[in-house]
Amino acid sequence: MTSERITMMKKKLLWKMTSIVPALILFSACDIGISQTSEPVIETLAYASVSINPSIAVMVNEQNTIRTAHALNGDGEMIMLQLQLEGKSLEEGIEEIVDESVALDFIDEETPDPTIETDVLSDKTMLKTQTETNLATHLQNAFAAKNIQVQTQTRTYLQSEIDEAAMLEVTPLQLQLMKKAMIGNADLLEEEALELDVIGLLNKVKNGANNLNKIAATLGQDFLDERKLIQDQYREQILDLKEQIKVAIENGSPTDDLEASLSQLRSEMVDALQALIAEYRQQTTNAREQWRQEADNRRQNNSSTSSTSEESSAI
Repeated sequence: MTSERITMMKKKLLWKMTSIVPALILFSACDIGISQTSEPVIETLAYASVSINPSIAVMVNEQNTIRTAHALNGDGEMIMLQLQLEGKSLEEGIEEIVDESVALDFIDEETPDPTIETDVLSDKTMLKTQTETNLATHLQNAFAAKNIQVQTQTRTYLQSEIDEAAMLEVTPLQLQLMKKAMIGNADLLEEEALELDVIGLLNKVKNGANNLNKIAATLGQDFLDERKLIQDQYREQILDLKEQIKVAIENGSPTDDLEASLSQLRSEMVDALQALIAEYRQQTTNAREQWRQEADNRRQNNSSTSSTSEESSAI
């Protein structure tokens, strides 16, 4: 970010922090993603992105069941307005994504050389391969049922995405997953996200899915940029306490007081983030209402076009 943008964002944040409305008291640490004291269940998962033009990501387990799903762009947000994919099989989820993409006229029989881009990440090679194969098969079958022949290929990333990932020594898809984890978990620092292995990162996204889905995909990067400015006020103290805890454990010393201090500091940081989170949730609500209206218009136009084509064929 440029220094001018950082200065502007800091001024904006100062205004937000001094304008917190009483309703923000209703936000609890749990609601906006602070780490819980009990350890969440760790699952073996695969994270798969699908780009038709609407871009969606789903997280599936070893039983091929979708555990979470979220949009990756504005068109994906429009698609997800009508879908509830959690708990369904990957095949069922892909069929619904394709149905909605066709219904909203993002792709049809006349689309020239349609190519669907996918990418999959998992800590288990077998699950990754299985998900890649199933994803390609389900996409081709679902589109074939609509008389649309598609090709699938591994997603091509923007050079800026490749460069950013390379700086952090991760893949572009892992970088995308890191960002989703940080949006879904308000107290997760970038340094901590980088320390997570793939299974830890996957489960962070799964456990933060409720919060992640309350901020639109199109607002995610701006939210992370502003979030970082607030986190910077706490980052050094948090990392220092984590290091003290690590040393204490190595020396066999008690860590109760240090861990209590760390928990308190994280709570304070999340409290400071409340105004920002509230604003972006409101922006998301407004944006999704606009997407809903656009989706209704697209659906109606597509229906009218189909009816006209059928009448012409009958004549």
